[in-house]
Amino acid sequence: LMIRRPPRSTPKPSSAASDVYKRQLDDTLINSNWNRERGWRVFKRPGVDPFLEHLAQFYEMVVFTDQLLTYGEPILERLDPKRYVTHRLYRESAQYKHGEYIRDLSKLNRDMERVLYISSKPKSAEMNPENVIPIQPWRYEDGSTDTALLDLMPFLESIVRLGVADVRAVLSSYKEEMNRTGKDIPQIFRERQQKFQKKRLEQAKQVAPIGRGRKKIDAW
Repeated sequence: LMIRRPPRSTPKPSSAASDVYKRQLDDTLINSNWNRERGWRVFKRPGVDPFLEHLAQFYEMVVFTDQLLTYGEPILERLDPKRYVTHRLYRESAQYKHGEYIRDLSKLNRDMERVLYISSKPKSAEMNPENVIPIQPWRYEDGSTDTALLDLMPFLESIVRLGVADVRAVLSSYKEEMNRTGKDIPQIFRERQQKFQKKRLEQAKQVAPIGRGRKKIDAW
């Protein structure tokens, strides 16, 4: 979960939950994998290191996990030894409903216009769907060619650099196109950027060069 800087206060946990349902941290930033030879191992998703390091410049980053603190904390210590993640929220900060751990993002004590929730399981933020950025889950078996996190970085950075007032309005536009075309947010972003650059070039061509004895022609 990402919140545009500058942060000031500490997120507040919501009501306690029970039972185990691994999902949020798992398959989005990491994957817990087992085989007979080595038993259980936790693997980082490709691109997670540069993703955290770069975007920490622009966002207050919060990690949610369905795990208890005693299990989740050692994983996060290894995942983020430089502490790019500002806050770590565990199972106690979720509500257990119908077999799912649900996060109420409004409990973070943050302006919801500035909150982005990136998850391989969007249903986990069903109380705040307008803030969700869906991402494909990653498994160790998928290999090292996954680029989902790296592909998201230009879009996330642009939100900050362009000073977007309400991220929910931007996400609504992208999700409408996602539903219509089946494309993901990074792909839509790239195509929109290409169209924007093409339009700028076309507008520039409408302006005649200024030289000796020539007047500038109004492009509009």
